[in-house]
Amino acid sequence: MALWVAAVTFALPNVYRPFLSFATYHHDPYDVPFRITGTTADSKFRFSSDEYISYFILNTQDNRVSDIEASVYATFVCSYFYPDQYEEKLLEFFEFCNRRLPPRPGNLTYRLEPATYLYLTIKEKRLSLDDENAQESLAAFLEDVQHERELLPEQLADLQTAARVLMEGLMRGPSSKRLQDYARALLILRKHDSGFQQRVSNDLPVLASLILHEQEQMASNLVALYGKVFSLETLIQAASQHDFVGRLEERLLSLARWEVHYLLWKYLGPLFQPDAHNRTALVGIVQQTLSAVAHLPLLPSLTPPTEAEQTLDMLIAALARNHGLLLDGACSWRETHRGHSFGWLYYRLIASLSLVERRSYREEAQRVDQRILFYEAERDIRAALPAQRVPLLEKWVIYLRGGREADLSLFFPHTLQVIWDMTQDEMEHLQIGRQVLLSTPLSELLRPSDEWSRRLLSICFSRLQLLRLREEAVPLHQRYQHHSALTEDQRALIQGALAMTTGIFDGQSVERIYRHLAQADSATYQKEAGLLIRRFFEKDVTLNAHIDML
Repeated sequence: MALWVAAVTFALPNVYRPFLSFATYHHDPYDVPFRITGTTADSKFRFSSDEYISYFILNTQDNRVSDIEASVYATFVCSYFYPDQYEEKLLEFFEFCNRRLPPRPGNLTYRLEPATYLYLTIKEKRLSLDDENAQESLAAFLEDVQHERELLPEQLADLQTAARVLMEGLMRGPSSKRLQDYARALLILRKHDSGFQQRVSNDLPVLASLILHEQEQMASNLVALYGKVFSLETLIQAASQHDFVGRLEERLLSLARWEVHYLLWKYLGPLFQPDAHNRTALVGIVQQTLSAVAHLPLLPSLTPPTEAEQTLDMLIAALARNHGLLLDGACSWRETHRGHSFGWLYYRLIASLSLVERRSYREEAQRVDQRILFYEAERDIRAALPAQRVPLLEKWVIYLRGGREADLSLFFPHTLQVIWDMTQDEMEHLQIGRQVLLSTPLSELLRPSDEWSRRLLSICFSRLQLLRLREEAVPLHQRYQHHSALTEDQRALIQGALAMTTGIFDGQSVERIYRHLAQADSATYQKEAGLLIRRFFEKDVTLNAHIDML
């Protein structure tokens, strides 16, 4: 009996040994306050089946013992309950329990089981967070230390180990519960660990892992947590380390999904600070981002789909002070890749700049794409309101005129065709024609024999009538009333309409109007000539002008 008591005593942590009361013998075990009581077969104790359930009975005489529930604590202790392993394994475990467990009696199983699970998780590394017991033991441990004002060095070491286990588990299999426990561990460590800021390099890969697993909500929560516990300076230093950026680049090689790159630049990108050591790796990540969004479909308007826009916006915002790095990476990518993402990124870099401010970007981009200027102008045009498209083309022509960036004889018809093809509405085509013909910089590029010259003159003057003009049409008719590409009849109608509108006859117009009317039948003559005369006399004309008409 003494050996049994000794065995149980040495199978418990020191903190609980004082509460192990016992008697080596008593004739009535029902009436004693001891946890362990020895007795004999002739005592008052009934060795019935019910007693084997109500009490734990070790019957050495009949070689019978009560059934008990499985105990992870008992299993662990018994596996090392040998002289050669007791000191090596169990003393450390008992010391761990002494630090963790309160020195008071009652419900030992309730306390010993979680302590064992915790030990197996953070010390022995036998259990992963996939085991519910391991996760619960860690949560209970954090709950206990959270309320401690000070931690002993051993407790702090246990907390650091617990944080590492939670970190590794979160990286292997993200879950809200693991993130919650990991956050609690960091908040407690920040309170007690004087060297807490130095651990940021070990913790930042957790954020990268959540991003690679496309866990946006958890990544967002973790960024907020890191902002509370780490200084911005230490976060930037850790994120910009060459090793960290290099490993990230390697892991992205097998991940071509645009969603990963969107999250990367949204949550981790703002912490990157390019330097001579990490520049190559950052350029590599930029190029992988371009490859990822290149798989997205091109819209008819040349604009990128929403997913590409969002990803590139995050990329540009993250490297807002390093457009040179962005453009270098994009140009290097374009040398070996096809795809729309080069143009998408280039245009989003320069869209808000003036044409003059864009020049340095354009010169760099033209090294790998000779038609980037045409693309840039087309994107400008497609982004403008209908009424602003021709004025924007005029602005481009004025900018390019006198320079060597583009051949206007190619640029002008190409871009005008873009504007023309953006609508099938005849009235909008008429408006485009009027705007081009009234623009001196644009109309100077038209030649009488050009296809565009014939097309624009045709749509603007194909339906001429001897009628009073609307006010907005007067400048166009005044400008082109003598144009050589128009027929004599067209010029006559233009000049007649101008006379009806202004009350002034051009000296060359009278003969043309006469010939036009002379070709008309009687009814048309009466209608047009009568209207011309009435409109003319409605104006305040001089007697000499009237005599000239007669």
